[in-house]
Amino acid sequence: MHRRLGNDGSIAFGWNGFANLGGRNDFEHSIYGVGTYVFRFAESLDAAFSRLAVTVGVGNGQFRSNLDRDLFRNGTNVFGNMALRVIRPVSLIAEWTGQDLALGLSIAPFKNFPFVITPAVRDVTGSGYAPRFVMGAGVSFSLK
Repeated sequence: MHRRLGNDGSIAFGWNGFANLGGRNDFEHSIYGVGTYVFRFAESLDAAFSRLAVTVGVGNGQFRSNLDRDLFRNGTNVFGNMALRVIRPVSLIAEWTGQDLALGLSIAPFKNFPFVITPAVRDVTGSGYAPRFVMGAGVSFSLK
């Protein structure tokens, strides 16, 4: 569930892994709450380095520390990310998952269609797994 707060803020509460199907996935049941704020450095979204989005959240499950995970302990942990719009279709992303660092890009190749490609390297610090390349893609829509 997401709720926008004004023009630049939002909050969300969620449950990852609620519909795990089959036995072969790494989506732990994880409850989280998160807030995001967008800092505007230029009026125009088309300007280089015009926005910085900062997200901070707290969650359990997949967001636990490596120590809690290794000791099979429940608990909560802090996670977050920053996304800097470099130019209109591309943003740089740095994310702390609660266990490790991820670095990637968000690429929106079409100005009038909400399709986004996100190539990234996960587990950059190697505190859980070896670094690996991942890629996501998505389309957004409004239920208004």
